[in-house]
Amino acid sequence: MEKQSNKSAGQKEKLAVKVFRKVGSLMGKAQSVWAEWMNQRTAGLSRRTLYISLILFVAISIAYNSTVLVGGNSASMGFGSIEVPSKAPQPQIIDKAFQAEIKRVKRFTKFMDSLQGSPSGKKTYDSIMKARPGLLDSAKAMENWINNF
Repeated sequence: MEKQSNKSAGQKEKLAVKVFRKVGSLMGKAQSVWAEWMNQRTAGLSRRTLYISLILFVAISIAYNSTVLVGGNSASMGFGSIEVPSKAPQPQIIDKAFQAEIKRVKRFTKFMDSLQGSPSGKKTYDSIMKARPGLLDSAKAMENWINNF
């Protein structure tokens, strides 16, 4: 079963590579066709006309983008004002689940601390620490993160 899933994953990867190569090839052809068309349209223009056209295009682009960035009269430019949405309240169910997880983490760290009080608890604590060495550190780090939240 494992070999078959590896084979199908390999086949999917090969198919994806073929698709991306084909799309890249088509994009390259489209760019070449566009460049040739533009070259034909501008072939009869003088060098001076091309420079003037370039300077006008750059000047208009800079003026428009500067106006947009500064926040000029957006109504005259053809688009409305952009409204920043108010912060949506967090759904109640997520808040309750988060509170339940906070309680679980705090209860766990309190339980682990209480295990060290008795000899039998100490054995349990040691076995947990041996099996999962970073567990208590992670729980305490999470508790600190929650307290700073």
